[in-house]
Amino acid sequence: MRHQRRRPRRARLLLRPKRERGAGAATEARPAPEPPRNSDMGEMKRELGLTALLICPDREIQQRFHASQQQSRNFQVLGEFKSYPSPATLEVRLRQHSPDVVLIDVASDFKTACDLVRFVAAYKPAVHAVGLHRASDSTVLVQVLRAGASEFLFSPFDPAAQKDAVARLRRLRQPETEGVQAQGKMLVVTSSKPGSGGSTLATHLAHAIRRTSGQRVLLIDLDTEGGTVGFFLKLQSATSIVTALQNAERLDANLWSSLVSGSTGVDVLPAPEAPSSEPVDPNRLHEVLEYARILYDY
Repeated sequence: MRHQRRRPRRARLLLRPKRERGAGAATEARPAPEPPRNSDMGEMKRELGLTALLICPDREIQQRFHASQQQSRNFQVLGEFKSYPSPATLEVRLRQHSPDVVLIDVASDFKTACDLVRFVAAYKPAVHAVGLHRASDSTVLVQVLRAGASEFLFSPFDPAAQKDAVARLRRLRQPETEGVQAQGKMLVVTSSKPGSGGSTLATHLAHAIRRTSGQRVLLIDLDTEGGTVGFFLKLQSATSIVTALQNAERLDANLWSSLVSGSTGVDVLPAPEAPSSEPVDPNRLHEVLEYARILYDY
């Protein structure tokens, strides 16, 4: 008799809902955990420290730095080089990990280390270089900073000094948004054929945004051959979008105020009363729109 090999039975995992004591009593569904708030995420990032690549051929510096991180956790090391990499190799790792900083041993080979500092300082998107040394050396400090390093730390890597350095690095990494106004949003309304209600919709939309948000709104009629926004709003204006295009290179606050007309809180740049067959220069239109985005929210 031939003995046929029996195929192993595949294990099956059956999941049944748990039931409470009693017939047909199903367990209550637990609510999903709330996602962390932005403030919580910021706190978590600060607790984890800045992400970093460590380039440290000097074993003593490497060991002392890691020992200091067990206490301070100011840096979260994502990857290490135990010898100086070539710029091409370092660039690959920078693209892979996208660290906040690169920690570079400047004691083992000062010239090679400074070349890497210069490479990191010029890298885009911005990454900050931090020099590491076995002792406090003012001459080395000045030269490393001149090469482009943002900070300089030395053994035994005092946690308080690291904390201060991380605070300065965080300030450098924050986008410089203070005093810089966000550009306005652009909404475009178009139609497939004349008379289908595009101008009416755009006009009502502009006034609705102004009424509900209270923000600064600009309505532009770009139909230079037959725009009807000015007629619909009963505007009496000697200027139009064509005037703005003709003066695109010299727009300023005084000129702009003479170009736009007001309509219940909405500034309007209408189409010309007489149809214009002159083609719209895209470069001039871009300049007008970008200038308007500085002045308006919509």
